[in-house]
Amino acid sequence: MFSKEIASSSLALPTTIFIKYNEVMKEGFGDRIRRFVDNLGTPQKFGPGWTSESTQVAAGFESKKAIEKLKALATIDDLTGLENIRSFKERMEKAFISLYRVEKHRTNETPVISIAMGDIDNFKLINDAYGHPTGDRVLQAVAKVLKDGMRGDGNSAARYGGEEFVFGFIGLDEDKALKKIIERIREEIEKLQIRSDDGKIIPVTMSFGVTSTKNDAQTLDGAIRQADAALSKAKKTDGKNCAVLFSTTA
Repeated sequence: MFSKEIASSSLALPTTIFIKYNEVMKEGFGDRIRRFVDNLGTPQKFGPGWTSESTQVAAGFESKKAIEKLKALATIDDLTGLENIRSFKERMEKAFISLYRVEKHRTNETPVISIAMGDIDNFKLINDAYGHPTGDRVLQAVAKVLKDGMRGDGNSAARYGGEEFVFGFIGLDEDKALKKIIERIREEIEKLQIRSDDGKIIPVTMSFGVTSTKNDAQTLDGAIRQADAALSKAKKTDGKNCAVLFSTTA
């Protein structure tokens, strides 16, 4: 039996958690912590496969602050350090309800929320040519650009899955989101100097699709579909390495 200790020295928490390695390493670290915190009151009920026979977890929490830190950790994508998609969706869905419905009713206006989708161009070719560890380094380098570029109230970025990312802009229409933020991020990614193991510079570019509630996207899922349609146009029609606004006439 193998076990992994996650100690307070690595998490900066007054916490020690022992997790049976060969049972739970199949799941993402954030998902494991989140599942554990969600089931603090019923330690024997971790869902399918999470019984006392298959999983051994021993934890001591010294304060509510420790639990809150663990919950925050469960919102992060392990590889990139960006917000994970589950957390992003939960938060942005609440924003759509609050801003689109409540504020519209109160002010008779529709506050704007913009959503963008981004995809690293030719990422499969990078993985095939240089290997997955190098591909992971590309993802991490791109994520750092996204973090730096999305700073500001109401702006957020999350890893959607694989080499795809999703962006939220509360209070910013799609034209401003593209020109002020997305286009600048695209240019910074194009400047990245990532080298392969043999010293070659790997060209990295990214394509984007952008939409907003002005296009009658009243839900997060609807906005993501619109942004994804614009992203598809950027990839297939406009030659990649560009940002495209969603259009109902396209």
